[in-house]
Amino acid sequence: MMRHMGAKNAVYGVDIYQTMVDYVQGWIGRCDLEEYVKLVCSDSANPEQPARATEYFALAPQMLLIDSAHQYPHTLRELELWTGALAPGGLIFLHDTSVYAAQYDRAGQGGVHRAFAEWTAAHPEFRALNLWSHSGQHLVYDDICGLGILQKSD
Repeated sequence: MMRHMGAKNAVYGVDIYQTMVDYVQGWIGRCDLEEYVKLVCSDSANPEQPARATEYFALAPQMLLIDSAHQYPHTLRELELWTGALAPGGLIFLHDTSVYAAQYDRAGQGGVHRAFAEWTAAHPEFRALNLWSHSGQHLVYDDICGLGILQKSD
C-alpha cells in the first residue's frame, strides 16, 4: 500500500534488540520496502529518537505505537518524550495498559497501567481512552492486556 500511494519514509520503528531489528530488516529488504520503512536499534526512551523520527518523516509524527517494556518509569519517559514530538491531533497507542498486564511489570511498580493512568490525569490536554477486558467479550478491543489511546489536542 505504501508503494502504491508513493508514501516514502512512512514507518519509523525502534526496537531495543538488534536480533529483532536484523530479522525485520531482512523482511523489509525482501519486500523491497527500504524507501518506506526505517528500523533502528535503540531504546524508545532515548531522548534522540523523537527528533530522528521527525527528521525521517520531515514532519512531526502523526501516529505512534508504544509497546513498552512493562516498566513504570520507562513508560513515563516514553510518554514525555514522544508526546512532545507528536503532531497536533496525533495519536499514540500504548499496549499493556490493563490492570492484568501490570503484573508483568519487571520493577513491580504498576507498569504501563499506572504510568498511563497517572500521566493522563496530569495532562488533560490529551484525550485518553483505556480499552481492556477481563471477560473476553469486549466488542471493540478484545485483549486482556489492554490498549491505551491518547490524542493530542489540535
